[in-house]
Amino acid sequence: MNWRSVATLAWLGVARGDRLRTGAGIAGAAVGIFVVVLHFAFLRGVAEKSTAFYDLFEFDAVVVSNRFQFFYDMPHFPAARAIQVGATSGVASVAEVRTESVRWTDPDTLSVSSLTLAAVTGQGDFLASQSLRSALSTLARHRDVVMDLRSAPDLGALPAGRHVSIGGQEGVISGLFELGLRIYSDGFGFVSTADFPLFSGLPADRLHMILVRFEPNQEEEALRRLAALPGDVRILKRADLRAGEQDYFIRVKPLGVLMALGMMVGAIVGVAALYQALASHIQARQREFAALRAIGFPAHFTLGVGIVQMVVLALLAGCLAAAIMVPLLSWMERWTAFDVVLGLHHWAGVFAGTLVAGALAGWAVLAPMHRVDPVELF
Repeated sequence: MNWRSVATLAWLGVARGDRLRTGAGIAGAAVGIFVVVLHFAFLRGVAEKSTAFYDLFEFDAVVVSNRFQFFYDMPHFPAARAIQVGATSGVASVAEVRTESVRWTDPDTLSVSSLTLAAVTGQGDFLASQSLRSALSTLARHRDVVMDLRSAPDLGALPAGRHVSIGGQEGVISGLFELGLRIYSDGFGFVSTADFPLFSGLPADRLHMILVRFEPNQEEEALRRLAALPGDVRILKRADLRAGEQDYFIRVKPLGVLMALGMMVGAIVGVAALYQALASHIQARQREFAALRAIGFPAHFTLGVGIVQMVVLALLAGCLAAAIMVPLLSWMERWTAFDVVLGLHHWAGVFAGTLVAGALAGWAVLAPMHRVDPVELF
């Protein structure tokens, strides 16, 4: 089969066809692609953002409560466990993590917002974020707090030296870092371990997580020894912690389930629009396909022309959707603090899926005509 002839006839069929029908089909398919990409981008953003706190640190494993499910609702356990973990052979260092949801009150407007407050001890060997490292170095005085500069605007301005109310206690902003973790609360802040009980109300002898770093080549042996810790805690490798957190948000939390459902609906809408566009296009040009068959072109040639036409329509729909989505996602990332901007490999996957869907829809429309006598098409 001469593919150049197939491509030429396919393009002429699209370019010279009913432009209103063709445009409507492309627009409908673009809407489906738009819905799929939008939900995929947010689903990916939620998954990435759900583990953003862990990405602030370098660690090999964590010790958490045996009732742990996800970051925002971490049960606490005795701080004595950190001493036990640190004394375990093969463990190089540990850091204690405390975190609690507290009330933030803007002293100027008296508006109330939610704030996730954290404190980390022994963070020197664990910090991966340079902005957090710089911010934590400013926690020099009693009641100092460092704030996420990507917190919600509801918290008001966050200049250094501003007096704020956290958990009913006065605090002073001493520095800023960048995180953008707003799926849990309106803002995020760190205080010193000494001040954490004051702002959170949590006793000093309780904590929520222990970050663990192992000696070189000692991980498996140390994990075996840590498995003997009391039953109120359990240990998770970093990869398992991240995977479990993301899976919880995508498969259990309503937000992730709705996003996944939206992707499915968008895919159905897009394929249906592509199918309808080609069905209308083929029905309007049945005589031309019949003429090709009548003058001797084989059935697989006309089938190829139709499938290529569908691929062209799908490609045009993908380009239209991308032209709208690229600037929109960029704006939404700045507004929501979610990592929704897609890379080239993501867009390559979108276009590949679009072309496959177009080809399959084209086959579904044209396959019955493949077996029909040309005379019946006139």
